[in-house]
Amino acid sequence: MAHGPDTDELLQRIADATTFLDVSELDITSLPKLPDTLRTLYCHDTRLTTLPDLPAGLQKLNCYRTHITSLPTLPPGLREFYCCDTSIASLPELPPGLQNVWCYNTPITVLPALPAGLRMLDCSHTQITSLPNLPIGLQVLNCSYTPLLSLPDLPVGLQNLHCPFTQITVLPELPAGLQYLWCTDTPLILQRNDGESIADYNLRWDEWRSKQRSVERTKYLTEDLIAATWHPDRFEQWCLDEEEKKENAMMMTF
Repeated sequence: MAHGPDTDELLQRIADATTFLDVSELDITSLPKLPDTLRTLYCHDTRLTTLPDLPAGLQKLNCYRTHITSLPTLPPGLREFYCCDTSIASLPELPPGLQNVWCYNTPITVLPALPAGLRMLDCSHTQITSLPNLPIGLQVLNCSYTPLLSLPDLPVGLQNLHCPFTQITVLPELPAGLQYLWCTDTPLILQRNDGESIADYNLRWDEWRSKQRSVERTKYLTEDLIAATWHPDRFEQWCLDEEEKKENAMMMTF
């Protein structure tokens, strides 16, 4: 069959679809042209290897647990996007109105710029080592089980942060409204104590950062002092013997 063993069922569902199409769990390897009126597409748990051009008005796309390795251009009005448990190695440009992204358990190494209105991002179990700037409205971030080395500044509205099993050593300032924090099994310089509140943990980080700034200031002052003290002209003057100093003094009087 053209699209796999369940082609007949697939074509019937497409014929009946207007704004919603669910072809999940069908034994199919490809999709034909999709209805232009489609708003929601479920094609998860199939043997799909590619997706056709997506309708411009599509708002929700769920293609997890498929054999897809790359994606077409995502529609500008897309709001929710699930591509987890696939072999997708990179994401295309994300639409400006995208609110929720689930791309966990994929070989993705780099994320594109994140839309300003993004609320939820799950990029756990990927190969990312850094994150782009996080949108101000982001509420949930899951970057656990990655080789992530650091976190960017966290949005003030972030409510849930999951970053265990990463290579993060330092946490940025934690938002005052953060309700859930999971950061175990990381090489963090400051580990969270059992029963310690997020506010108290954040206070310890603030104190640590303050000490680090003091250390850096002292380091710079010391370097400046050494540079001024051991200026080549002064060093040369100190190396002169007494006779040379007298000669130089006499020459300066003329």
